[in-house]
Amino acid sequence: MSNNINNENTTYYNDIRGKLIMKDSYVHVRVNSLDKEKAEKILKELGTDLSSVVNMLLKQIQIKGGIPFNVNDEAFILENIKATMAMENMILNQDDINLLKKYQGNGSKEDEEIISSIINEYKEDDNGQ
Repeated sequence: MSNNINNENTTYYNDIRGKLIMKDSYVHVRVNSLDKEKAEKILKELGTDLSSVVNMLLKQIQIKGGIPFNVNDEAFILENIKATMAMENMILNQDDINLLKKYQGNGSKEDEEIISSIINEYKEDDNGQ
């Protein structure tokens, strides 16, 4: 028995309590096509699809009051910092990465020194060019 009812451009479905819920909004997101294909393949093997997982994510954000998984791992943070700085034509060297690993984000004197050190390095690079 299908839980979906289609009516023009709106889809209704029954939630786990049998309550009829309306799906009336679209989410458009640009993603890497290879990432999307890989994710879709995995989700198909799990018996679900990308749309269902996005709906689960939206529900979990509401339930948890935030992102329902940890995005604070070191590799994730460093890659995002590198990408952000690259957009500003500021490439992190290994010394910068080592400093950022020490950075705690708590406003301490050590944190201030780390940020100042990295900023001053790029100011010197700009003045030397």
